Amino acid sequence: MQLPCLLTWAIRVAIDDLSVDWKHVVISTLGQNNHAVGDERWRYIQYAEGSEELYDHKNNSNEWINLAVSTLRPEYAKVIKHLRLKLPQTNLPQRKGKN
Repeated sequence: MQLPCLLTWAIRVAIDDLSVDWKHVVISTLGQNNHAVGDERWRYIQYAEGSEELYDHKNNSNEWINLAVSTLRPEYAKVIKHLRLKLPQTNLPQRKGKN
């Protein structure tokens, strides 16, 4: 099965049956080395210049409170450590668009 077909199948399963237990994370990248990783509760963002953001969608769905602050609580440090393991290990240069 090709990747687009597999991805389409996974999305279709998730939409058709909301009771499916989904244990994967979602990863998005905007520009080189700027990644976001999210699961059913958390979203962690790591920027190329080193700054970080952590949001708890259970208690802060609008992402108004960044939990990855200098006074990081131990329970949030554990979440960040776990989500960092999901970040892409290979960062290719950003493709240049055709003008």
